[in-house]
Amino acid sequence: MGTGPIKAMELRYSPSCRAAWGRFRLNAPAGSKIVIKNTRGNQYTTRGSGQFYGVMVNDKDIKAWACGYWSGQTDCTESY
Repeated sequence: MGTGPIKAMELRYSPSCRAAWGRFRLNAPAGSKIVIKNTRGNQYTTRGSGQFYGVMVNDKDIKAWACGYWSGQTDCTESY
């Protein structure tokens, strides 16, 4: 879950496909985004509103984390 004071973000993981993705736990306003990052320096952005999910990224033998951005606020998860 999120490590910031709001705990808006959740990092999800599937062991069967070794993929990670982020999810907004709150109703994010229009223009919000989830950025998934990994230790290889890759990052992927998904824009949306409400409770929405970011793209799934390969998490095999690397660490990933998710950050949510909305209304001038940011919340990031720990890496998995």
